[in-house]
Amino acid sequence: MNTKWLNGLNIFYDDSSNESLRGVLKTDVSGHLIGTYQGPKTSGYTTLYGRLETKSGTLRPSYLLPALTQRTQKDVDTTPIQGSDDFVAVWASNDSGAFRIFARKYSVSERQGIGAPFTETLISGSNGDYVCPRVIYNPANCQLFACWIGVTERQLQGIWLDKDTLEPTSYPVMITSAVYPTLFSPSADLDTSTYENIVLMNHDDGVIVGVQETLSKINFLRVGSPTSGKSTVNLITSYSQTGMGKFHATFDTVHNNIMLVYIGTSAYVYGDRVRVFGKADQSEAEQYQSDQELQALSPVRLNNNVYASSQPYISAMPDACGVIDFLVTWSTGYTGIFFNRFDDAFIPLAAETSINPNDSGNTFPKAVASDNQIAVLLQATRFNGNALGAQGILAYVSNYD
Repeated sequence: MNTKWLNGLNIFYDDSSNESLRGVLKTDVSGHLIGTYQGPKTSGYTTLYGRLETKSGTLRPSYLLPALTQRTQKDVDTTPIQGSDDFVAVWASNDSGAFRIFARKYSVSERQGIGAPFTETLISGSNGDYVCPRVIYNPANCQLFACWIGVTERQLQGIWLDKDTLEPTSYPVMITSAVYPTLFSPSADLDTSTYENIVLMNHDDGVIVGVQETLSKINFLRVGSPTSGKSTVNLITSYSQTGMGKFHATFDTVHNNIMLVYIGTSAYVYGDRVRVFGKADQSEAEQYQSDQELQALSPVRLNNNVYASSQPYISAMPDACGVIDFLVTWSTGYTGIFFNRFDDAFIPLAAETSINPNDSGNTFPKAVASDNQIAVLLQATRFNGNALGAQGILAYVSNYD
């Protein structure tokens, strides 16, 4: 769908407090833009908000995402529900004293903004702390998949959920215990971490989970659609490079590749397409003759500027007659947020764009695209050289053909 989000660089949200960007999504039917952020509240606690920019470019008031906000809520993740303007959010909350994972469904309309008919649902266990939630809607099986870190169990765990009721449609899934150990902590927070990440990608009626085993090794595991409540978990490939920093990934549904970006040598941004499945309809990894054959390309340096980079993020653009391009954005701090558009081999399709230079507070960029516009949300302390009220959220929008 075409959208009319506000072009150029604009303030998405700012007040006298320090807000921190957490995510961005586009609703499936209308193309409304939702940004999520974490903000402070009394007594040193924090909570989570969403703000809507409608498809016609109107900013609506921020919406408090949790109904229960006694203590701290953090590390929110969201996913749009295909065929609607609904979305689901998951987060970690320690209202009970230990962190638990909650999920809540929301509806979005141009007239009424963001709304939620029901309160949040507890989806994790209760044996100690649970942190680092992630969620994705799978349109092939019409279910949600959510995962999180069980600190006491020292596992990455998950579950399938009904898209309407958020009730479990599977037994709990033990995905892997091979997780970088700093995530086994109540203080772990994927949104603010320098190195660690967990990424979910749809593949057919299953979900690919990317998680670091070490700082130089990412494992990709496929969780199958539940059958009689049970889901299979298979390690499909591992990716290794010396000295990797933060990573992010999305799935190329045309060529059946994992599109991986990460911080590498000299703090530059690198991209690699990880070949796992030989055919578009395969759900099991093919056996290749060598690692060279498995990874179709050597890593490609994506940034033209030479400033130290961080927080890379990649998202797939809408399918245009069987062709999918990819947006990659990253932070360089004082010199700005950068983004560019790449094809499926990480060849740049446009000039690299700098957003909001001369602000050392630039960080956490996230990008999404409609059929005619690209939106990049970022956290900042200045807007066009002028100080914000504190730490706020900016939105940069540009048109494309």
